[in-house]
Amino acid sequence: AEQEDDMVVAVAVFKEAAVAKEVASVLKGTDMRSKDEKAAGGAVTPRDLFDITVVSEEAPKAREEGYLLIRGFPQSWGEAQVKWIFSAFGGISSLTFVPDPLYARACRLTLKDESKMAQIARDLDGTIVGDGNFIEECLIFLHYEPSIAERRKREIAVAKAEAAAAAAAASKAKEEAKEAAAIAAKAAAIAAAAAERERQEQEQEQEQEQEEE
Repeated sequence: AEQEDDMVVAVAVFKEAAVAKEVASVLKGTDMRSKDEKAAGGAVTPRDLFDITVVSEEAPKAREEGYLLIRGFPQSWGEAQVKWIFSAFGGISSLTFVPDPLYARACRLTLKDESKMAQIARDLDGTIVGDGNFIEECLIFLHYEPSIAERRKREIAVAKAEAAAAAAAASKAKEEAKEAAAIAAKAAAIAAAAAERERQEQEQEQEQEQEEE
């Protein structure tokens, strides 16, 4: 167990999933206030109610569809709180709580409009959410895991871009080599012309010397 502000967070392991679900159904929502606190009246807050969530101890299996992984939310959050946060984005089609080594548990979810998930992850990652009443305020972290099909599409796009860049580089190198060869040929022609002029001038000088003699 660990202390979180004035809340105690604990993890219990059951041999059978059915027993864990039965315990959760009995304890979830139990009013944890003392007799004196109940007698004093006052509104019941989410922190006054016992919250319990059953998660599988198995590591999440690879999924073909994409999903959002939300972390950092408090133990007072259940399905209702997570759904409320994402209701503004068209709602959730699936939701599963999974074990998390840092925050004890995380939530893996899929939105009804999957095309929005990547952008929502960028917009909400590292932001503070919650109204302080029904939704306990907290800092959340979002990660978008694309679907297998989307990852393959990205890989193909990257491979095509790299191939196009390589082809462009090869074409540029070929053009540069062609230009260099043209410059070299022009330089050789200029040098040959200069040598020919020098030879002709030498011949003329020799002829003049012979005539003078």
